[in-house]
Amino acid sequence: MATEKSWQCIQNISVSEDDDATTGGNWMYEFYNFLSGGAGNATAAWEVLSASNGVTTGDSTLLADAGDFIWGTGDRSWFTMRKSILPVTGGITRYIWLTVDLVYADTTDAYWIFDYQEPNFGSIAKNSRPAETSNAYEKKSQYRLAYDAGNATYFHGTIDLTGSFVTVTSQNNISYPNYHGSIGCFRIETPRSSSVDPFPAMVRVAWDDSNARQGAWSYGEGGATLGNSNTVSDAGYGLKNGWGDYGGQGLWTAAGVMENANGNYASFLSYGGAYSTANSVFCDFNIGGSQLDGTWPLLAGYIAELRSSAASIIRGRIPDVHPGGCAGNDGYSGMTLPATGTPTHCAVGSWWLPFTASLLPGENY
Repeated sequence: MATEKSWQCIQNISVSEDDDATTGGNWMYEFYNFLSGGAGNATAAWEVLSASNGVTTGDSTLLADAGDFIWGTGDRSWFTMRKSILPVTGGITRYIWLTVDLVYADTTDAYWIFDYQEPNFGSIAKNSRPAETSNAYEKKSQYRLAYDAGNATYFHGTIDLTGSFVTVTSQNNISYPNYHGSIGCFRIETPRSSSVDPFPAMVRVAWDDSNARQGAWSYGEGGATLGNSNTVSDAGYGLKNGWGDYGGQGLWTAAGVMENANGNYASFLSYGGAYSTANSVFCDFNIGGSQLDGTWPLLAGYIAELRSSAASIIRGRIPDVHPGGCAGNDGYSGMTLPATGTPTHCAVGSWWLPFTASLLPGENY
């Protein structure tokens, strides 16, 4: 089975080494190179605009090694990139900006900022990132578990030629899930013109290591496998989808307004069974595929604005990101499609993502 987009993958990279600081530096180095290099494809690459290595500020040459990523509340590392993911409007190329600031003492945390407006570079310093605008999606979030000498942390990333990307952080958790962290920015495919919807993009900074859910790509109301799962607008994390919640998802409205307050959420749509909550299409699928022919249907990943006080809006879909199954609380994490030959998708939690290998360490089934 072919993917709609051409995805470049970097997967199963062990970043664990010596201690937390070194492991954090290794992870950030992989993330930084993954985006700035487009996973080996210049068309996909994000442009580095400015950076700090905790000693000085400048361009991309400052962050040339894992040791250049320094955490701290004073002098520290940060970087800002951009990519022209938004559609051209009025002949103007339009960008999403991403800033990552290592502004904490704990090297498992970082400050993540996505914006569609250019930040202010006028006051940057080795202890001060570019100032974000009022329309930025921003949050502190953990991105990996603590260093464990006997339990490797892995970095995985996949990016298409538009610059849409998703990264996954994995480690064998004592219980589950193993895929607990994910960062992403996706161009949403829509038939609407850019004059009608100038912001067809979704951003994600998701973290969840609870054994009650399925990780950063979970399914169902509050991330649970059941509970209102026969409704059509209750996937991703259901009511835990907001930017400040586990799902960490954000959309800008057509007017450029953030949807992160007052009960408004960015959500994938689910496919539920009408018989009962226990007959969700997700959870009722056979792990081995259809009883008809053993295949898995790759259902479309539709994105919507779910609103508490107004009608929901379907914004479009994300190519090659598909709802999968939940298999209890774990998902089918680590399974690949197709069953033979080179994989095009790997199950991460409850979703099929466009990777070309099974992501370590997988789950036990």
